[in-house]
Amino acid sequence: MGEQGGARWARIALFVILYGAAHAAYRSLRAGGASHWLVDTATALPAAALIDLLFPADAVRASGPRLTWPGGRLQLLAGCDGFEVMALYVPAVLVAPVGWRRGLAMLGLGLLLIWALNQWRLLALYLAFRHWREGFDALHTLWGPLLMLGAVAGFFAWNLRAGARG
Repeated sequence: MGEQGGARWARIALFVILYGAAHAAYRSLRAGGASHWLVDTATALPAAALIDLLFPADAVRASGPRLTWPGGRLQLLAGCDGFEVMALYVPAVLVAPVGWRRGLAMLGLGLLLIWALNQWRLLALYLAFRHWREGFDALHTLWGPLLMLGAVAGFFAWNLRAGARG
């Protein structure tokens, strides 16, 4: 049986509040110096390691918030860390009508999925920057984010359906 209208609106309102709180917390973290860890350590370092694993001859390294290689570099900024998708996902899970165990699993696995997808997105952006410059902007601003959102929405929907079945 579906949720009552009032409960549905309460979930929507709570989602909006939590989404705003996530952005406020992120801005606070960045202002407090955590941007270095979020972009340099949690994003650029593993992206460089992934690229180096797959394309060792390219000699890609992380240098702060940049992916560098002989003859080029790609600057990673706030937002390149996948936060926007996380900011949508976490409040959605927190207001989802799932039990605490499923919710906790959804949070952990979902955040790991978002991080991993973002690493593959950065790999694709690197390859586009190196070999397909005219496609870089569309991949960066449209296709990469859409594919990430689609995959995460699919994961979320699958979990909701699995939770509804028991």
